[in-house]
Amino acid sequence: MRYRKKIFPASLIVAAALAVMFFATGPHWETALARSDVFSIPAPQIKKAVDKAVAHEMEGSFAKRLMSVHIDVDDSAETKWRPVQAASGVYSRRLILRAEGAAFIRPHFSRHDDNYRSISVYGSDAAEAISISLQRRNRDEAGWWGPIVFGDVLVVEIESDGDLRPIDIDKISYGLKSYRDNEKEQGCHLDVNCFDQWEYIKDGVAMMHFESNGSGFACTGSLLKDSYSTRRPWFLTANHCIGNQAEAETLIVYWEYETVECDGPSRSLLASRTNEGADYVTGSDISDFALLLLHDDPPLGIPFLGFSLDELEQSEQIAVIHHPGGTFKRISFGKKTGEPQNFWEVVYSEGSTEDGSSGSPLFNTRFEIVGQLSSGNAACWRMFGKDQYGKISSSWLLGLEDYLATQATTTSTTTTTIPSDTDDDDGMDYSDDDDTEDSLQFTQDEEDDSEGCGC
Repeated sequence: MRYRKKIFPASLIVAAALAVMFFATGPHWETALARSDVFSIPAPQIKKAVDKAVAHEMEGSFAKRLMSVHIDVDDSAETKWRPVQAASGVYSRRLILRAEGAAFIRPHFSRHDDNYRSISVYGSDAAEAISISLQRRNRDEAGWWGPIVFGDVLVVEIESDGDLRPIDIDKISYGLKSYRDNEKEQGCHLDVNCFDQWEYIKDGVAMMHFESNGSGFACTGSLLKDSYSTRRPWFLTANHCIGNQAEAETLIVYWEYETVECDGPSRSLLASRTNEGADYVTGSDISDFALLLLHDDPPLGIPFLGFSLDELEQSEQIAVIHHPGGTFKRISFGKKTGEPQNFWEVVYSEGSTEDGSSGSPLFNTRFEIVGQLSSGNAACWRMFGKDQYGKISSSWLLGLEDYLATQATTTSTTTTTIPSDTDDDDGMDYSDDDDTEDSLQFTQDEEDDSEGCGC
């Protein structure tokens, strides 16, 4: 069941060349680095970790899209921190770490000083530096995961008013697959931006990266509206994606990771707005749902999606918005074909799903969420395959009601709220005003004469 779904030693010469090429012009950096200034994780250590993760993936040990594997960083990395005096007089230290062959690197920090002025991380391009929130990180005494940087080089820079002990990096999440490489995804997926009817709804669906049991994974989730529009940032996904608080703390939510236009190029993942970290509120394997509460409010303009406890009729049309394989946002269409206990069973007529789609919201023809993706064997090359979605109506009785029905209510649906870009506007409801349920809502903008996905 899906979802339930040659590395060579780095030479000193290459390390020195990288240092000179990449970092001579970085922030607070005035001279090229010597070859000894780069900490390289040993190639045999990388190979051992990668081989183990790939073997587990081939055995079907993972219930979500495997993207990375954890590799320990030796204590000797601390000796590679280099001080730099900036023109402004701010004291800065920088560590350069290389993990050859990594598609991306995500550092885990085990300790840092509360008196740092700033912490930033970046890869080969200092212009892509990401600042880390010290306020939130200072509350976490057990260590915490930083952001993702692309490529096999990681630069960590700290700033302070004095000479402070460098931050400790005890491990990294080593990228096995690139979020930038979409060439290996299956071929029948439909670009969500080719369907104007979903222009606002799609923005409430996001790609997730998180860490679990020594690896990093990708899934899909959605921002959920409660019964009384409190605007608390509830986030719905599958319990087999994130099933506890430790995993929820590692979450990065990537909003608006999609194409710039219908069938156009995708935006860079680094250009996506993000949320980091969440509380695991409730969940259950019975309907495979997890309700999270994001640590921070979503970016302005992200819609809170409505849900429904109503039953789907046999053969009723459905749609699912998802991030297959950890790639940019897609949409698939189909119909309900069955109803195993606590789940909807669907088959697709256009598009499909794959690893990374887990947790994605299932919509009825009124644009309401009625479930989240749990398992299945559908694929572009198996269009007769079926997927199972945990029912919102079952999850409601298993814990959702305690949090989404925030006051006494008999409401069985909520309509999607599209926030405005100003805080003094309550936004608008996105609902099916004419109360029709025809195929208009599930058709592409322009006529398509193709004969299907060609899978």
